[in-house]
Amino acid sequence: MLFGSAVLLKTDDFIAEKAVNHLNQRYKVIGTGDDIYFFERGNLSVGITADEELGLIILTPIIREG
Repeated sequence: MLFGSAVLLKTDDFIAEKAVNHLNQRYKVIGTGDDIYFFERGNLSVGITADEELGLIILTPIIREG
């Protein structure tokens, strides 16, 4: 069971746009804020953004049961 994760990948704007397009085709867009795109599918939510120093950042929240 996945409880939360963060992925940081060195990349450029082209790759970041491709990643957003990939998620947009597979997940429901639930909003944007502060240059972060938020997606969901079922019980999984994903946030994606790009930072000049860190690169592509993909986040999933911590899921707590009970």
